[in-house]
Amino acid sequence: INKISGDESHLVKNVVSKRSRGAAGAFGASEYKSIMSGTLVANTVKDLVGQINLITPAVFGDNVEKFCKDYDISFGGILTDDNAEKIKRKLDSSLSWQQATPDEWGYMLPDTKDAISFAKMTAKQEKFYNDMLKAAVLEIEKSQDKKNGTTDPNASDDEEDDESEEGEDDENSDDAFVASASKHLMGVEDFLVAPDANEIYVAQKGDDKPKGDDLISPKVFLADQVITKHLAATANDPAKNKVIVFGWSLNGIRHFVKHSKFGRDAIVYFAGDNEAIRQFKNDPSKRVMIAAETSIREGENLQMCSLIIRLQSVWTPGDHTQARARMYRPDPRGVYNRDALVHQWVLLQKINGEPSLDGLKAARLSSKQVHNARVTYEGRLEWKR
Repeated sequence: INKISGDESHLVKNVVSKRSRGAAGAFGASEYKSIMSGTLVANTVKDLVGQINLITPAVFGDNVEKFCKDYDISFGGILTDDNAEKIKRKLDSSLSWQQATPDEWGYMLPDTKDAISFAKMTAKQEKFYNDMLKAAVLEIEKSQDKKNGTTDPNASDDEEDDESEEGEDDENSDDAFVASASKHLMGVEDFLVAPDANEIYVAQKGDDKPKGDDLISPKVFLADQVITKHLAATANDPAKNKVIVFGWSLNGIRHFVKHSKFGRDAIVYFAGDNEAIRQFKNDPSKRVMIAAETSIREGENLQMCSLIIRLQSVWTPGDHTQARARMYRPDPRGVYNRDALVHQWVLLQKINGEPSLDGLKAARLSSKQVHNARVTYEGRLEWKR
């Protein structure tokens, strides 16, 4: 092979995965190599190691642990400006590295606005949520105790059942913790967007038995209000002002379709459903689409949307960026000519003075985005601001 080029290189960030090993074989046999990605740092700065290793191991090598030690990276984040500059200098001096940042091609994009709305659970939903969250936190603590070797010696065999953490290259890393925690929190997150899908909640008796609005996620009511306002404000130009509703839970998507006043007429998209995309693009009467966020990342162009509603947050900044980029992208022919793209987060209000689980998850995502921005903007005026 004389020359090889790989697009979406963030998909080979894990140096030990089968995909990465296969790609490394092909790249290693080529004299000239290049990679491309719109989200080079999809999750944390550690993502650089596997991708740059495809070009040459002389830059960062293939040892993620050594990379983190060399550049003082903790939980995936660069801790100091000095180390961020070192990474940038290493890339600049070792590779022909070209970046196109939003400030360079932003003139082709609509204005953007992030907005947050807070929904309130019913009393029965809140009580059940609190109980679920407490149980999940206990399971997470037990799991962490086992990893740290501090398991209660008096625990029963049932309590000591270990859960496999396959695929984790660093069990003390941020990624490993999230992988462990998310398994225990998944049911809680699911309840927030689809309470009627929780069999234990629905089966409660007496005063705890849920009825009416207790069975419907408050996020549905709030999202409906936002969509109604948007559609009314853009009624004169519907083809350029469509709405996409993002979630990642299958139960949550089904719940929204069932209970939203827009669910019956909305387009529901799952991975690979090209007909749904075609209909959404071409039918002016279809103004709302509901989609699993992680299934609509690379490849689709949805510039006809001017409102994104996010019912659930994802853990990984790259998933967030890739999904958002389906709408936030240039429209070279000026077909849609949108004035703005609104990104609306639908979160739950604080409960007993504490942030809700989805609020904490959104905050964590934002924090990681700030850390990752160092790779692009370190040393530039935008970062100092």
